[in-house]
Amino acid sequence: MVRRLAQSVVDGGLSHGRNSRRHSLVKGREINLHAGDCLVRHPYLIQSQLKGENYLFHSKKTVFFTLNSTACFILSLCDGNHSVEDILESVSSECSVPVPDIFTHVVEYLGLLLELEIVENPLSQLKGGESHVNV
Repeated sequence: MVRRLAQSVVDGGLSHGRNSRRHSLVKGREINLHAGDCLVRHPYLIQSQLKGENYLFHSKKTVFFTLNSTACFILSLCDGNHSVEDILESVSSECSVPVPDIFTHVVEYLGLLLELEIVENPLSQLKGGESHVNV
């Protein structure tokens, strides 16, 4: 189950629509998140489901992404009400996998969502982008 979740989140979580290649995560890069940060979806996103596939269109960048069910679940928790810690607990509960086993994958995936401007961290904007403490 852990391996399947890791593959689901890291390898299959997000596909870029322009060339349909997978985004790979760079191991060891710093992800600027605090456990209490509450991420929110970018306001320019349009999410839709068609024939069992989940699509996400970023209207400002005019790109689309496909998301698997784990990616959709994580994105649904980026509502400004769930902290990074809450998201980890929810994914752990939903997938019946201990937090330590999914921690790196979920935090790196959240970092990717931030990097692609799919989600935003309002607290880092208030702090002037100075939140450099890893979760």
